[in-house]
Amino acid sequence: MLRLALRSVSTRKARFAGSLLAIALAVTVITAGGVLLQSALTGDRGSPRFDAVTLIVTGNSHLPVASVNGQAIDAGADPVGDGLPPPRLPLAVAKRVAQVSGVREVVPDVSVYSQVVKVGEPSSIVNADGAMRGHGWSSSRLTPYRLRDGHPPVSPDEIVLDGRFAARKGLGTGDSADVVTAVDGTRRYRVVGVADPATPGPSHATAVFFTDQTAARLSGDPTRVDAIAVFAESHEDVTRLASRVRDAAGDGTLVLTDTSQAEPSADSGAYVATTAFLGIMSAVAGFVAIFVVAGTFSLLVVQRRRETAVLRAVGATGGQVRRMIAAEALVVSAIALAVGVPAGLMLSRPLASLLVTLGVAPTGFHPVYGAVPVIVAAVAGIGLTQLAAFTAAGRAARVRPTEALRESAAPPRRLSRLRTLAGFAFAALSAFIVANGIATGGNKGSGDVFVVSFTLMVTATLLGPMVTARVARLVAPLIAVLGRGQGFLAAANSKANPWRIASASTPITLAVTFTCIMIFMPQTVQKLTLRESQLRIQADHVLVSADGQGLPSAVTRDVARLPGVSAVAATTPIPVRLGMGGAGGPVPTRTLMALAVVPAQVTALLDLDVKVGRLSALTDDGIAASSAAAREHGWRVGDRLPVGLPDGTRRELHLVATYDRSLGLSDVLVPADLAARHAPQALATAIYVKGETAEGLNALTKTHPTLITLSRSAYLAQMKQSSDAQTTAVYLFIMLIGLYTAISVMNMLAAATAARAREFAALRLAGSTRRQVLTMVGGEALITVAVGVFLGTLIAATTLVSSSLALTRTPVFAAPPQVYLTIVATAVVLGLAATLFPAGMAVRLRAISVIGARE
Repeated sequence: MLRLALRSVSTRKARFAGSLLAIALAVTVITAGGVLLQSALTGDRGSPRFDAVTLIVTGNSHLPVASVNGQAIDAGADPVGDGLPPPRLPLAVAKRVAQVSGVREVVPDVSVYSQVVKVGEPSSIVNADGAMRGHGWSSSRLTPYRLRDGHPPVSPDEIVLDGRFAARKGLGTGDSADVVTAVDGTRRYRVVGVADPATPGPSHATAVFFTDQTAARLSGDPTRVDAIAVFAESHEDVTRLASRVRDAAGDGTLVLTDTSQAEPSADSGAYVATTAFLGIMSAVAGFVAIFVVAGTFSLLVVQRRRETAVLRAVGATGGQVRRMIAAEALVVSAIALAVGVPAGLMLSRPLASLLVTLGVAPTGFHPVYGAVPVIVAAVAGIGLTQLAAFTAAGRAARVRPTEALRESAAPPRRLSRLRTLAGFAFAALSAFIVANGIATGGNKGSGDVFVVSFTLMVTATLLGPMVTARVARLVAPLIAVLGRGQGFLAAANSKANPWRIASASTPITLAVTFTCIMIFMPQTVQKLTLRESQLRIQADHVLVSADGQGLPSAVTRDVARLPGVSAVAATTPIPVRLGMGGAGGPVPTRTLMALAVVPAQVTALLDLDVKVGRLSALTDDGIAASSAAAREHGWRVGDRLPVGLPDGTRRELHLVATYDRSLGLSDVLVPADLAARHAPQALATAIYVKGETAEGLNALTKTHPTLITLSRSAYLAQMKQSSDAQTTAVYLFIMLIGLYTAISVMNMLAAATAARAREFAALRLAGSTRRQVLTMVGGEALITVAVGVFLGTLIAATTLVSSSLALTRTPVFAAPPQVYLTIVATAVVLGLAATLFPAGMAVRLRAISVIGARE
């Protein structure tokens, strides 16, 4: 059978060329996406700050949180919590570890936010160096850092700077610099030394060193440390030592032999974002590839109906027909792999550079080649091709020999019972997903609704001929005006051959669906977020930080003292670990970024549209949640929710209120007093101010160099600008996926048109001119495009409306008419070009020669 398949492919090169191109492109996309995803997953090698250390002891982020009935529960996977620093440890743990046999020395480590600003430097350039971390001088040995100038800090007002940072800022020994910390606000220090890591690299976070006593004070709680570094005696077995240290450290701790995982690297956040972005894009590209390959092979088998009929008439069994088509698919996919895998490997490098340029990936991101992406691409290429061939060959193989030639002469008029049932089953599944997503609400409901685009696409594919026939009847009268006979013939052909129109319109439906969703979904979320922010923010001014890390509490205090200020409210994010379910039983937990607020202040400046309860009840044992989060997790006002706080403390807080306007804010609010005790280093992401105090606020930038003052309108404009920047990378990758889909559309339509050369020749012999044939083909192309655009628009609109209803209970979504019309116009141009060009080539041949040619 394989030999027959090889001969079949070699003698029908033109017919199989379209399928080969579609599969090769699919393999290229899957390979490139797989390489980039693997690179993102393995690219973050952790922090090198503890390279000189044998073991690291940290707090355990996965401590169970007690539920209301006292039963311990845990979360398992926690994407947000896993990327955050673990809870701090009591100093007593360090004392116990120091007494373990085999431990030579223990160094308690403190890490605090510390932004060093050159005196007089404007806030507009503070962000150039990103986040900085401050440590006690004893922690310099953990990397190690080595002094190249000056001496270690001795007095409380002395610091040692990272050599690279000092060179960029033009700072040296003897200079003064302002240091912004969460506890002190802004304070002036004297640079007494400059140090460099022993092994410099891009993954080193910028460091500044204080005296050990100063670093402990700046941490907000001198009785706790962030990590405990352990130096072992020489020739000590690390595994056994780790076991003894673990026993001595006690519950609530982790002992790490891989010290690079003790804290996030400077690029950890960027790698997490890159992985999420590539995961979504790869999933979309893979789904597009499935439909492209399936549609191409389905069309190929439909075009060979006469050949299959002859084989069945001369005695070939259904199983032999299936095996022949499967063998041909195997040959084509093998050739496609030989072309697509190298192309994907080569494409991954420029795509990686593009991600870095767009700011999606960190500076050091580069392709990491391995066997896994190649294996996945090979399995996907062969598997998808075999599945498409099996599905497409099913009907041809089931035809009885006596009916074979009749089946070849006229395409089937009805869908099979199994296909019809499957189509309606997917339609019902789509309805359930939409209803459930809207009922759940919030980000989870919106994310769940996104899946409906895939299920509706499957529905459209399964029920395509049925839907196509009805849409074609609606469009056909419009096409009939193209010409007296040609338009009528185009409409009649479309109504008589819904299978052909359905196969040809599938890639157009796919292209319109995902282009609209991927472009309009971010715009919709942006529009809804901006609308809620406009309704929520009642302040005249909003204060933010230049380095993107936040503002210390000293800024809030100083702003409140300004004349003319009538109200001030700070929103300070802290990670909390919450039970994700109703009260009263064991539930999983997950980390959320809650906002710490002062109730009396926040209600004066932020209209949260409270639905149930009162924010004034947000006292020390209270918590508030968005209505969407409450619906999603089954919370009700009055419930006692198990909460894990940043320092590892476990509490049960009363849910006192639910509110609606959470987009662009947070799903959880906690009292500021509670956050101050359990997260003393937390920084405010925004400070809202009421009052005509622009001059006074601008003057504060002299004492708080990381402060940026924005008017309400400027802050909202900045939010929009930030959203636009985040979606640029999405748009560019949409263009790449769109290019792949466009090529597939042209490939499929060109193949479908080229296969009709005998039909065109018959029309020519019957008296039609070349122009009349091309007019008819153009009319059919317009009907095909109309079907694809209609179905794609319907699927995209269903997804976007459902997502908006889940987020805000309104059916509003963003779809600029000029963008949508551009998408439609592109589909029309591609459809006409891919159809008229091969048709023009076909009608140039002598009609009698085409009719007499061997198939």
